[in-house]
Amino acid sequence: MSNLKTIDIHQLAGSIPDDFGFMPTESIVVVWLGENDETVLTQRSNISDSGDLDDLLAVGHSQGFDKAIFVIYTDKSFADNHEWICDFHISLLRNVESDIATDIIHVSHGRAWSYFSHDKDNPGGLVVSNTTQTRDDLIKEVTPTGEESDYINAQGHWIAFENHTDKETMRDDMIDAVRNVYLSGNQGVEESHLISVALQDVRVRDSVLWLVNSLEKEELPDLYEVTASVCRDVHTRGSAALLTVAGIIAWSMGNGAKANVCIDLALESDSRYSLARMIRQMLDVGMSPEFWADSINSLTYDESRKGVN
Repeated sequence: MSNLKTIDIHQLAGSIPDDFGFMPTESIVVVWLGENDETVLTQRSNISDSGDLDDLLAVGHSQGFDKAIFVIYTDKSFADNHEWICDFHISLLRNVESDIATDIIHVSHGRAWSYFSHDKDNPGGLVVSNTTQTRDDLIKEVTPTGEESDYINAQGHWIAFENHTDKETMRDDMIDAVRNVYLSGNQGVEESHLISVALQDVRVRDSVLWLVNSLEKEELPDLYEVTASVCRDVHTRGSAALLTVAGIIAWSMGNGAKANVCIDLALESDSRYSLARMIRQMLDVGMSPEFWADSINSLTYDESRKGVN
């Protein structure tokens, strides 16, 4: 995003959905600013969760930022919501050591108002955004809708495969199967379910993640689309590993919105799935995906495939 001194509030409000990849609804977006008023971090929270300002501001404070622009996306008009925004600003002043807000912007029905220079009789300036997706659209892209019976059949296939094949050979075959799907596209529901089951094996999952990390960043959007189609094919049961892989792909390509959606769904499928819980913590504190890439780069493929002693 450009230096905020060179753009107006309407350009800022319109650029945020493009950066996120979806149009925020009933959301507070915190645009943290650096020393030269450049954007250094952008985070989103539901308006309904804004009561605890300490939680809302914790990520930026943890990274040493002390000023921000708050952008409120809501269906309510400025006149209807003006009192709430005033209360929100008062809460900011009461809950932080300094006046952290350099502006509060209200965005509703394609228009934006600045709280610090508002005119209640002015309908607000037009906000132009190229993004038409909502968060619900992103959720639908990866929501499992498959039949449980297909998942059970895939489990049975995996067990039969394991009983008649050396386990290491079986894992190698499944890693190759996943690689082929990524190279040639999703081949169908049966294959999707088998991949979902196979990724529950840590050695298969970690090998696939190592291979993903070896790709060029330009290749990741297409890979995410293929993975999303596999996610839609499978059943919710046992989908945590697959959704976590999808989330890591999205995170690695720099799309935090899609990453958060995938990890949320993974934890809905299995709240105890440890890798999803770890990625959730990393996303919550605004950790760069380069940190993940560096940790994978410290391993060889053989270490990912067979585990580190």
